Amino acid sequence: MTERAQFEQAESASRELLPDRPRLVPRLMRTGEAARYLGLGAKALRHLITSGQLPYLQLQRKNSPFLIDRRDLDRFIDRHKIGSQ
Repeated sequence: MTERAQFEQAESASRELLPDRPRLVPRLMRTGEAARYLGLGAKALRHLITSGQLPYLQLQRKNSPFLIDRRDLDRFIDRHKIGSQ
């Protein structure tokens, strides 16, 4: 069983034991998740990052994945709404 599958199995079991506990929503997302959140492809999202239109983090070395803050994604959405003030 993969590490991810073990995590999901443990998470599912904890939800059964503690059904009223709110589910923790991660604040940071990888590019694939962030792209889906915005309704874009991963390549388009990487362009927004590399062109400086969307802030990101890299917590380890230079080759580590881009991490995007959910709050920055929400601000990006708000800035690009048509007709918003």
